[in-house]
Amino acid sequence: MISDTQQPILVNLSAMMCAESCILTSLNYRGLDYRYFMLECWSLLYESSLILAGKNITRYDLDAVYGIQTLEVNGGIARLIEAVGNLKISIVSTLSSKLDFFPDYQITFESEGFKHQLVVVDYDHHLDAFHVLDPIANYSGKIKSADLLRASTEETGFRFLELEFPQNPKVIPVCEIFSRATMININRMGINAESVKAMRLDVRSLAMWDERKRNQWLEQNNLTIATIIKARQMVWNCYVELNVLPECNYPLLNESFHRIIGEWTSINFFLLKYKHQQQSGAKHAHTIDSKLEHVFLAEKSFIELLYALGQTAG
Repeated sequence: MISDTQQPILVNLSAMMCAESCILTSLNYRGLDYRYFMLECWSLLYESSLILAGKNITRYDLDAVYGIQTLEVNGGIARLIEAVGNLKISIVSTLSSKLDFFPDYQITFESEGFKHQLVVVDYDHHLDAFHVLDPIANYSGKIKSADLLRASTEETGFRFLELEFPQNPKVIPVCEIFSRATMININRMGINAESVKAMRLDVRSLAMWDERKRNQWLEQNNLTIATIIKARQMVWNCYVELNVLPECNYPLLNESFHRIIGEWTSINFFLLKYKHQQQSGAKHAHTIDSKLEHVFLAEKSFIELLYALGQTAG
């Protein structure tokens, strides 16, 4: 059982990356270096007309680096109890609006069909309560099983990802982890390209949308791009902290990274300009479209350079 006085370190990658934040928090809770996982968190998706920095939680391979076995489960309370404690942790799909501890101001995209995940680490039989960690809400505490069930995304029971940790964690050289992460990131560039292309198509059609729909798109993507910027910065910090970058290449990589952040920040600025200066919408849309192309090319160049260095390291 977990003591109420213990305060596990919650790792919040960004509000729109709660699945990844739950994985990071789970790793950190078990005393593993979550930065290894962070190295491969460079992705883009355009989903429900939103540009995002995450991907499907079940597509992450936690076995290669950590030796963690994962299993997708649909089950009731009894099955979830089996999936926590000892060497197991579970990441449960919920509706944030149904969680009493979740701040109202953070409930942003549930109406767009986005689900929220939290980490379940233990079960208290005396209280009939689960101990949960929610990195997005900055919450660590107990929740009655009936209350967690009420917040479930499923009509009956729960949908969750069961993580089974090994008795003896894997020990892999950091250079190999770096090499693997750069390969994963470069293999994802095709999806990133399609995502940016889809967003650019919407940008070009904004003028044809009614004002309410257009403003909603501008506001929501302004928020999601802010999370992309935060996530990119955290990923870059992990590359630097793990000391995997050759010293001679660091200045170029650092400059390239800050160019990427500058491009995303500029896109956000013009999204706001479009919203508040709609009479100049065509001009702003053209600028946003052009900058989306620039930021993708900047990211592609950056990831290709990391990949080249990673293959040398590995």
